[in-house]
Amino acid sequence: MSLFDKLLKCGQLKRRAFLSATVMALACAGAVRGAEPAVLGEIPADSTAAVVINNVGALSTKVSNTVTRLNVPLPIPLPPDLAGFALRNLGINKGFDAAGSAALVVLKPLHEGDEPFGGSGQIGGPPPFILLLPTTSAKDMLEGFSPGEPDSAGISEITLQGGADKGYVSTVDKWVAFAQDRDALVAYLARKDSLAKTLAPEARKTFDKNDLVVWGNINSLSGIATKSIENLQDEMTGMLDLGNLNSNQDPTISALQKEMVNQYFNGLKQYFKDADSAMFTLRLSDAGATLGLAGTFKSGSPFANFVAAQHSQTVSLAGLPSGDYLAAGALTFDSASVSDLFSSVAKQVLENDVIAKDPHIDQFRTIADQYKQFISITTGMRGVMLPAPSGGKQGIFNAVMLVDTTNPEKYIEVQRAMMKNMPAMMGSMGTDIIPVITTTQAAVTIKDVKLDKLHIVYKLREETADTPIKPESKLGLAMIHKIYGEDGLTMYDGIAGKHVLIIVGSDSATLEGAVDAAVNDSQNLANDPSITGLKDEVVENPVMVAYFPITKWAKLVHDLIPEGQGIPQIPVINIKDAPPILVSAGITGSMFTEELHLPTQTISSFIDAVKDFKKNAQGGGDNPPPPQP
Repeated sequence: MSLFDKLLKCGQLKRRAFLSATVMALACAGAVRGAEPAVLGEIPADSTAAVVINNVGALSTKVSNTVTRLNVPLPIPLPPDLAGFALRNLGINKGFDAAGSAALVVLKPLHEGDEPFGGSGQIGGPPPFILLLPTTSAKDMLEGFSPGEPDSAGISEITLQGGADKGYVSTVDKWVAFAQDRDALVAYLARKDSLAKTLAPEARKTFDKNDLVVWGNINSLSGIATKSIENLQDEMTGMLDLGNLNSNQDPTISALQKEMVNQYFNGLKQYFKDADSAMFTLRLSDAGATLGLAGTFKSGSPFANFVAAQHSQTVSLAGLPSGDYLAAGALTFDSASVSDLFSSVAKQVLENDVIAKDPHIDQFRTIADQYKQFISITTGMRGVMLPAPSGGKQGIFNAVMLVDTTNPEKYIEVQRAMMKNMPAMMGSMGTDIIPVITTTQAAVTIKDVKLDKLHIVYKLREETADTPIKPESKLGLAMIHKIYGEDGLTMYDGIAGKHVLIIVGSDSATLEGAVDAAVNDSQNLANDPSITGLKDEVVENPVMVAYFPITKWAKLVHDLIPEGQGIPQIPVINIKDAPPILVSAGITGSMFTEELHLPTQTISSFIDAVKDFKKNAQGGGDNPPPPQP
């Protein structure tokens, strides 16, 4: 059994001290902003993956302070000097540069034909890895490991704590490189190009601005990922075929489901073909925690070209009504590239043998063409979800959306044409839930803005002994009634100012407020303190932003659960004084970044709410009541 295998075992404390302390040290490491970590210059460009950190002491302090501030319940007390505690358990008492950068590097396979992580299409087995720890004195750092004399390659054998396991080390500039076996260290010392030389500038900036980055070389992982994707694709399509056969589902619906699954997995495979690297990021500050995903792509690849095209638009919430909101967000995109992508996918779906023979294929093609027309003249959209007025049959929310379009008149024209085809389209799908659609052009006029009206009432089809209504369809209808109200969905749309305005709900205050904000291009929602307070947390070069106040969503999710239907009612988790959660996405060059920001106050409020929820569930006490005899 290799050292790495032994370290993964949950055996004696001394046996696992090396791994546990390493993981803790890496998890607690952080970055001092202003320069990319110097250790990037010591990571081979052809590595499979790496966990990269900047300043071990900085984030150690951040983690300890954050846990203390939030009063996070932990099974064991957190030591004040978390990094020092982890290093002492590793056997390092001096010679460590707490202000230096560090990395855990997974090397490429050592032998030709091997796959990353041990392989055969599966992630498993011990990969060759190197741990790079910064040092002020390699001699002092290694004192507790009893190092032997360096051999001709500059490699020394060391004894890990407890004396049962061996390892290998070599001093590399300002770092000590630890390895599980000598071959891995020999391969590492023979490295050529480094990440510092080969990473794109925007990728290096990602390492600079974040506290911790988990980097993956997609080029080296694409083979194993593609095998896994294909296996999962075969499994899911097989399950769909079996399920549809057992339920006697309409063949066209079955074919559509299968095509959608295949298109999704084909997109995943194209991603792994085009991607260069992927990064998971973590950033901590007094404001909160930010988790991110970033990806870079090979120059000239389809993904790189598509991502690079989605830029230069301004993301804005202007023109939306202000006030209490459940969610708010905006998105911009390049209409030409998105339209081409949609056309390609739609063409493949409609050419499916089963779908192409459906008697409604001409209607399918018409609907697909209408969607393409929408996309080709749309450059973005913004919207806000509003609480529904109390005391009515409005469902649980209203919504207002503005569509940024180069041709508002054409957009409305296509919208009207689509509504004429929609009843036949929906009726041809063979579903248990049937929409009854009514449209009225220029149904209302508010401040000289004419709004078309769309009203949809949902009902169950007629049930027979041979064609029973599925239980999930009855539950689905109950959910629809919860969302839209028993009177159904009412939606208005028209041209307001330079936008196409879409309103879900028929409340007069919502209609008037939405028209007024759109016509005047109001900045009120954009200037809401809960949104402006997060402006520094929005990702660089944003193409999408979304804000979710969880204080409102806790009750909303609770209200979404249909009463009855065999579902027990769950008490509301009452979250107070929580800034919204922010999700944002941005594009720099051909690198796509998405981040989730959790404000400190929101995390704290959520923890307090869960504590209160548990206390109330236990009858108001701090501990559960004793068992009854």
